[in-house]
Amino acid sequence: MTLAIVGSALACLAVLGGLTLVICLVSRKSLPRWLLRAHPALGITALICLWIAFALWQGQHSLPLDAGIVVLTLAFAAGGFMFSLRATRLPVPPFAIGLHGLAALTGCVLLIVGLCRLAGVAG
Repeated sequence: MTLAIVGSALACLAVLGGLTLVICLVSRKSLPRWLLRAHPALGITALICLWIAFALWQGQHSLPLDAGIVVLTLAFAAGGFMFSLRATRLPVPPFAIGLHGLAALTGCVLLIVGLCRLAGVAG
């Protein structure tokens, strides 16, 4: 359960970093380079933690937790698609950024709900 909590916390940090990037983009401020690198690094680290936690899970499963892992995986795939567009100097459609962010935020909410349910079952 500890690895799932760590992965969830890292995913929430990645979402906060993404929201910060969007705020900088909308307000036409320069995007911090360290955050441009930290955002996907936090995201993939969170996913690796969550995938390992899921693979090694011995107890009762929680549907929101499992769904959160799947939704975050889709959000990361969308982020990879946006990165490939940026790397080839093609414009990233704003709706893609919105869908990526919405999926990541939804995934984090599902993770938190799932962890709270498991804590309620265990406690």
